[in-house]
Amino acid sequence: MKNELISQSSIVDVTAEDRIFTNNGNVTANLYWEGKDSKTDIHIEYSFVDYNYFDMLKVKMKDGRNFSKAMGTDQAAFILNDEAVDQIKLKQPVGKKFVLDNHEGKIIGVINNTNFKSLKYKVEPTAYMVLNNYSTLSFTYNGTILVKTAAGKTHEAIAAIENIWKRENPLLPFEYHFLDETIDNQYVKEIQTGKIFSFFSLLAIFISCLGLYGLTLNMTENRIKEIGVRKVLGASISGILALLVRDFAGLILLANVIAWPIAYYVMNNWLKDFAYRIDISPWTFFSSLTLILTVALLTVGLHVIKAATANPVNSLRYE
Repeated sequence: MKNELISQSSIVDVTAEDRIFTNNGNVTANLYWEGKDSKTDIHIEYSFVDYNYFDMLKVKMKDGRNFSKAMGTDQAAFILNDEAVDQIKLKQPVGKKFVLDNHEGKIIGVINNTNFKSLKYKVEPTAYMVLNNYSTLSFTYNGTILVKTAAGKTHEAIAAIENIWKRENPLLPFEYHFLDETIDNQYVKEIQTGKIFSFFSLLAIFISCLGLYGLTLNMTENRIKEIGVRKVLGASISGILALLVRDFAGLILLANVIAWPIAYYVMNNWLKDFAYRIDISPWTFFSSLTLILTVALLTVGLHVIKAATANPVNSLRYE
């Protein structure tokens, strides 16, 4: 089936795994390795993969080599990730004996820690073996074929895969998923929360701008004569603008000083759910302050400029 898929012009590469790597894998504590300390006992995930699995997914080797069909002994070999090597405390692991359940062989390679799951979870210690018997193991029930399609030929590739699948497996339903969507599904809650917060944030900003604009109208009307007197006495337009904007800027700064600790506390608690996370930078708060000041100035700016540049005669003619 792999050969048939590869022969299609719309398909670039094909590999397989006994499970989709975004799901939890098989776990065992029945382990032995060369030089094992009797006090060391860990649980390790394991998975069966095709020979070109790491090449297709562009997973880099930290040490040793990949599986190879030219090496018959690789059917009993292991590739570990860096986390597994760290936890079993095995120095120079390549070439060492390793036993997982009833599978005995040698470690031929070590891959860099690669996070296949949500960033909420740490990279688990994992061992990989060659998937060379497709009629056994859990592949019969939940195995996954990974197909890399040529650019712009996705629909053509899906049609070809479906035809080949139905011919080779007429009793099994044809199901397919896009990998980017599968990965995105791990963050459904975060995506929904982001959309909700974005909507209500924009709504709050819009309402705030309406209130700010109304406050500006009221303030300039109440101070129109003051502005006229200042202009007559030689005040510059920039000085009047600074006078009118100063009060708003002070309130905005005060609001940010109050909001920053609350925002930091809430965001930091949310980020604690992720094993791999960013640090909250002070520049995040300063950039938000800059954005808020910009939005506020744009909201009140036109009316403030109009009041500052108005002819003082119009406001003082009846005084």
